[in-house]
Amino acid sequence: MEGTDEMAGNGQNQNVLKKAGYAALIDRYELDVIPNWHTSWVATRGMRRVTSREDSVEEIYPFRYWPGDTLGDHLEFALKYDGTNLGILAALFQRIEEKNLLDYIRTRPTGKYARRLWFLYEFLTGKTLPLKDLDRGNYVDLLDPERYYTVAEPRRVRRQRINNNLLGDSRFCPAVRRTDTLKGFEQADLPGRCRKVVSGYPLELLKRAIDYLYTKENFELFLKAIDSQKAAINKARSQLAFSDILTLFFLNGSTFKRIWAQTFITSLLRLLKKLHLLNLEQREVLISHPGIYPNVPLVGRPGIRLPYVTYMGLHYQVWPEKIVFTFMPGLNWQIPNEKISQLLETNLVKIKKLIEQNVD
Repeated sequence: MEGTDEMAGNGQNQNVLKKAGYAALIDRYELDVIPNWHTSWVATRGMRRVTSREDSVEEIYPFRYWPGDTLGDHLEFALKYDGTNLGILAALFQRIEEKNLLDYIRTRPTGKYARRLWFLYEFLTGKTLPLKDLDRGNYVDLLDPERYYTVAEPRRVRRQRINNNLLGDSRFCPAVRRTDTLKGFEQADLPGRCRKVVSGYPLELLKRAIDYLYTKENFELFLKAIDSQKAAINKARSQLAFSDILTLFFLNGSTFKRIWAQTFITSLLRLLKKLHLLNLEQREVLISHPGIYPNVPLVGRPGIRLPYVTYMGLHYQVWPEKIVFTFMPGLNWQIPNEKISQLLETNLVKIKKLIEQNVD
């Protein structure tokens, strides 16, 4: 059935179907929400009929069930026959005029559906309606425990004299219906069956099994993280310059392999340059930083000389409490690392003092 009205038959057998409850309110206020699991129609003729599908129900009511045309009429019908759908109500309360809801509540301030809607409006919107707290009447459950899973100990709300048995608060509050499937799980007593199974095994064995499963799960997540990092590194490497790729090559493998690779590639580069087959850019100083090469933890390692720089390679990492430098000398580098470290440290101290003076 589609649309607000559906015409069936003709002449004297003409029958009109009109949406009621949530379905009517969704159409009237053009709400962008997931439809309620239960859709209600009211017919001008015929008997009450129910059509059930896998995850939804459509129900046609005789004409005497027609609630009326006002907002309050359809809200009361919805709570009575369609259930309590917090998602639809939250969206609806953002679109309605507060006066229309107040008119409905004031006509029946002690009615259980009026009190429920009054509470839900303030609960879902955070607004307070200009109504006095109730001082008489019995407390009523917000949700029917026969139709919904609720908390064991409801919270009493004196303002509307409501037993708030919702599963959460306004920030997150699922409403779980007691469907036939879930009732079947309840009758199956799954917790009791689990306790019966584990009671046949020693506690130490169960502990070892849990530790194994927990470790296995974490290890699988760790391997996935490694694979993800490898993919990111490979993607970044595909965009590096040739000289930078050589640097990464030097970082892999044993010391012997690195020295052998360095000697071989250096000789090859010199040969290609002599044959005028390669014009490799010669940088005086190579500087790397994680912001520029995020996949390069270090440009080089101690003891490695870079064949594609004139002087040295410098890698730096800036931490909140320190700055870490790593030097990689070129093939013709003559100054000891200890000496340049001292010079660099002295100049950094001078820079620090200048900065502090300017800050002051």
